Amino acid sequence: MDAGQGADVRWCASRNCGNIPPPGRAFCHKCRKQRWRANNVLKSAYNTLRDHAKAKGAWGNLTLEQFAQWCEETKGLFNDKGYLELRGPHAEDMTIDRPNSYAPYEVGNMVMKTRRQNTKEGRKGKPPKYNPDDVPF
Repeated sequence: MDAGQGADVRWCASRNCGNIPPPGRAFCHKCRKQRWRANNVLKSAYNTLRDHAKAKGAWGNLTLEQFAQWCEETKGLFNDKGYLELRGPHAEDMTIDRPNSYAPYEVGNMVMKTRRQNTKEGRKGKPPKYNPDDVPF
């Protein structure tokens, strides 16, 4: 092994990771973030909602406490599960929608919908996608 190839390389302590952690740390940044999100589900969901809403310019004055209260109110709507248990990246997973798209995220302007419903409603009023089979010539 050459001197420059890192004979003293430490790998992340997570199983099957393969990343190199920063000096003095056992886990890499990615694994640390995953572990934090798993242990802080409410705060993680709030931070994600806030960051995405700010990017859209739709962030209001929703606090973490108000968001926690809203999440508790959603429990029991779907087999004793609430938003935090049902959110995810798939079509039937839950998202937070704003019924009034012109108002920011706040307690009275948030409803839980599936990703499929949210996407379908977001396309209303927009022209259909181009389909070359529909061209008359």
